[in-house]
Amino acid sequence: MDRYEYCKIFVHGAETARTTDLLGALLGADFDDEDSLTVEGLVVDVLGNPDRLPDAVDFLRWPVLVEVEPLDAPPSTTVALVARVLTGLHEAGHLAVAACDYEDELPWSGGIRLFERWEAGPSRNPGEGGGPPAP
Repeated sequence: MDRYEYCKIFVHGAETARTTDLLGALLGADFDDEDSLTVEGLVVDVLGNPDRLPDAVDFLRWPVLVEVEPLDAPPSTTVALVARVLTGLHEAGHLAVAACDYEDELPWSGGIRLFERWEAGPSRNPGEGGGPPAP
């Protein structure tokens, strides 16, 4: 299996509509009615997390999932797009943690380093002054 085949990004502090708006603007593309878009040879889907729990600290329970799958994109394009998504979400005040086989090639080790700093801090409410710490 190709290590660049799939990536799932867990997003804190946003709902699916806000996430699609943010990513559509960031990627310069429109999502279809299924909250899916194709850009640079990759499919990006925004979904509600079926395992979400209100106010969860565990990133596996955060409300939104962004799934990225390459169609014909080379690994360098896949990594660059996922990095852009992570950075864009963080800059918008949302924690995001990627789960994929190439986390070590992404900013903040796929977001987990920012999550660890946030988890250890006193404020855990992105969007209301408790967003992710500066990298």
